[in-house]
Amino acid sequence: MLTRILFLAAQMQPFLVSGLHNLLQHYNVEVLVYAEHTENMELLGIRTDIRLRVFLYHYDPDPFFWDEVQKFNPDIVFCAGWMHRRYMSWCRSLRQKGAQTICAMDTQWKGTFKQKFWAALSPFILKKSFAYAWVPGNRQKEYALKLGFSEDSILNDLYAPDTQLFGQAYFAATRKQVYKYSKKFLYVGRMETHKVLNLVKAFTALGQSELDDWQLHLIGNGALANHPLLKHSSIVYQNALSQQQLVQIAEHGAVFCLCSNDEPWGTVAQEFAAAGLPLVLSIQCGSSEHFLSGNGLLCDGEDLNSIKNALLAFIKMNPQTLFKMSEKSHLLGMATSSRTWAAELMKLV
Repeated sequence: MLTRILFLAAQMQPFLVSGLHNLLQHYNVEVLVYAEHTENMELLGIRTDIRLRVFLYHYDPDPFFWDEVQKFNPDIVFCAGWMHRRYMSWCRSLRQKGAQTICAMDTQWKGTFKQKFWAALSPFILKKSFAYAWVPGNRQKEYALKLGFSEDSILNDLYAPDTQLFGQAYFAATRKQVYKYSKKFLYVGRMETHKVLNLVKAFTALGQSELDDWQLHLIGNGALANHPLLKHSSIVYQNALSQQQLVQIAEHGAVFCLCSNDEPWGTVAQEFAAAGLPLVLSIQCGSSEHFLSGNGLLCDGEDLNSIKNALLAFIKMNPQTLFKMSEKSHLLGMATSSRTWAAELMKLV
């Protein structure tokens, strides 16, 4: 039986693209996607399929999309949160017509006034639009429960990425039988203040003798791309790359760093864990409690000394310890995948 699935997305992201490809490969589905247009769309590698239609918009979904949505008559609706009022109204109407509507959410429960306010309003607003919540991890699940979603109406592994692809980096490195671990810290993501500036400051605060030839490699686009600190002699910066290109970089080994001071989840942590890279993650990173256990170090993304001490600890580690962490990272990172993501969604059929 054909299942029609509507995705009211925010932006097209690698986990979503890979998940869509798995849906189309393994299930009898037809997919309609609406998403905000972003730069570097070509890096996502969206493959054409007669059962997949993607419409892009700028800033806000166009009202005339609704006519197409009604014609499509979806069985399942995936909605990227509740930031678009138009999406919310569509989901409310579609749920009344019998569609299974899902609210994707990655916000960690912190008990703020705003979150308590939403929890109080949820029965009158969110629950009228959504039958299910889809979360990436434990901190988000706590918030979903506060919003009134029951255990059996919460889906897991929202951001499960293409770990099969990134796992190739680990096996490629193993085949090469590398005995000297690469002296490289690696960050991949948006070049924004809250995500990477403290990491850069901590790294540049280390003296040349402390660095011991280690480098910091930064990959991504954003406001900090031209920051003066990136001119440091031991920092290498380049623009955003495709998933396949990132895998090739991971093959050469590195310590992956995600030291954000505000990071709801951090899918890249799982991707590079699957690739076999040891990790430095901040406590603010939601994925840290899922993919950091004996394969790296935890730091406080608000504290430069905490980040600096984590970097120094890795610099002083012997290669044998790093290789053991690499193996543990790979095992943790491969726990879920895009195939898991597709299966989780199709449980609703």
